[in-house]
Amino acid sequence: MFESWSVERIKDDTYRTKFIDVPKTIADWLVAHGGIAGRDVLDFGCGEATAALGIALQHGARRVVGIEVHEQIENALPFARTELGLTRLPDNLELVRLDTDSQLNSLGTFDIVYSWSVFEHVRQDMIVDCFKKIRQVLRPAGVMFLQTTPLFYSAEGSQMKPWVPLPWAHLIMQQDLFFEALRKRTSSPDQARHLRWVYETLNRSTAPQMLKAAQQAGFEVIREYKTFDEIAVPDELKEIYSLDVLTTNQLVFLAKHADPLNPVESGEFLPSRRSVKLFGSSSSMADENTQVRGKAESSDSHSENAMGPCRLHMKALDDIWSNRQYERELSYTPFIGLMFQPGSFSDFHAHPDFEEVFRLWTQRDAFRGLDLARIWSLLLNAKHTLSKQEGSIAELGVYQGQSSALLSFYAKKFNRKIYIADTFQGFSELQFEENMGEGKKAAFKDNSLEAARAVVGDYEGNRWVVGVFPQSVTEEMREDRYAFVSIDCDIYEPIAEGLEFFWPRMVSGGMIFVHDYSSGHWPGATRAVDEFCSRNHVAGSLLPDIAGSYVLIRQGDQPRDLKNVDTQQATSLDHENRNISLGGTAEYEFAHARANIAQLKQELSSLHSSRSWHITKPLRILNQRLRKIALSFRIK
Repeated sequence: MFESWSVERIKDDTYRTKFIDVPKTIADWLVAHGGIAGRDVLDFGCGEATAALGIALQHGARRVVGIEVHEQIENALPFARTELGLTRLPDNLELVRLDTDSQLNSLGTFDIVYSWSVFEHVRQDMIVDCFKKIRQVLRPAGVMFLQTTPLFYSAEGSQMKPWVPLPWAHLIMQQDLFFEALRKRTSSPDQARHLRWVYETLNRSTAPQMLKAAQQAGFEVIREYKTFDEIAVPDELKEIYSLDVLTTNQLVFLAKHADPLNPVESGEFLPSRRSVKLFGSSSSMADENTQVRGKAESSDSHSENAMGPCRLHMKALDDIWSNRQYERELSYTPFIGLMFQPGSFSDFHAHPDFEEVFRLWTQRDAFRGLDLARIWSLLLNAKHTLSKQEGSIAELGVYQGQSSALLSFYAKKFNRKIYIADTFQGFSELQFEENMGEGKKAAFKDNSLEAARAVVGDYEGNRWVVGVFPQSVTEEMREDRYAFVSIDCDIYEPIAEGLEFFWPRMVSGGMIFVHDYSSGHWPGATRAVDEFCSRNHVAGSLLPDIAGSYVLIRQGDQPRDLKNVDTQQATSLDHENRNISLGGTAEYEFAHARANIAQLKQELSSLHSSRSWHITKPLRILNQRLRKIALSFRIK
């Protein structure tokens, strides 16, 4: 565990801004693009790395790398020691000093690259090259965040306001007179020389030129934001420069890898009715929390379509198409240009919560946005069930937490508890199935409880259940009743255990969604559901989502004594067999015993094939059946 630190110690206002406000602004901009938690981040031009430290400590990034060409990077730990009380930098923060001509490939690749108040200092002829270097280390679904201020032609564009406070002094005054005024107001010749060097390294790029440079490097700008000076512009400058150039003091934008063959822009796919929506229908509006001076202006990179107030922000799908991600996994990639939505949503503007649900669903993984059938199935059924039934919510098998985030959203909306159960470390070795490949064994280990919490959120009704199920079950969880349950464990044992645990605790009308039933990738899921349905004489319904979910609906009353439900399950067959063996003929008892033996052999075979001998409850039930068979023969 990393050493303690406190923002209460911070005395320097500039340090506080860089450590708290700058990371928060960046994080807010990235919410709709997977957030920061659990991701790899590059700070391009980190300075003394205060913002990079803030992201590493406060926003759950898996890895933060700060790069800098100047020696100020060496001040990172001394400043952190003074302002935060740290004696070392956190393990997820790396600081690297590079030359201006260095390549970034040796650092690895990143989900997010950001730069804050750096590009105004980049030499004008190197701006496009810097963007290209960033693009080379940005992963296909990654985004670049850039903020630059003050732009050179704005009122304070010289960055010399503390010494030469006249607005636009660097444009109005003759250069030698400007430098003379600067020299007179500095404390020493060395300071004057340094400030002149800072001024002379400023590039003259305008906001449009900066955006064009990013596009030339292979980026598509998906969101931009500008702020403006409200100071009266001198008439002599209006005759030389445009008003927009003179008043734009800050540019903030978000960019992704460009796609020259975007089907939406080319008009290749055209909707034929209102319930069809295109990927690139919109992008998020500018964030009001960005630090600004003067009047603000926001613009989107995609124009408003005719969908009205329910226009969907589905940039995650646009990202997938634009970057040609997952082509091998998706045989229908060429046909996903159109996405059908329920008519209640597209035609009558019902379910306005879908936009927030979609944002929660696509955190950390834009690919999930393709599974609209699953999103809508969970959304509609969760709302329907919770509006009619009492009971809590549970998800067994959480991974990164996106579906738990969706369910937690509705738990909060309907004031319910939600149990969020997982090992948060991938599959336990005790759960491995026979002939299970190494890839499957290693699946889902790229996760942690902290990362999942960052995705799901901090709703007070969340109950985190950590460990191998059902050993991890809490007393509160055991005694509760459930209205909606999602089981997404992929392999036989935890799915079988989940069904046995939750089914008797479901309220009448309650629903269980089992993921991966007909995906073909996880046969254990199919076997667990089929055995449960056969044993309990129930049936469900298949959904057409990517992995083929199976839905069970509980009918009738659940047991009144929830504390003893496990005992009730184990002894119910004993009562049944005892009645038969005491009241039937010897021939009937013998036939029944043979049937029991055949069923026992089949279930033992299933357990053996899944390597699930450590499952205590199924073995306990099977042993009881053996004793019943032996008892019936003794009575006979």
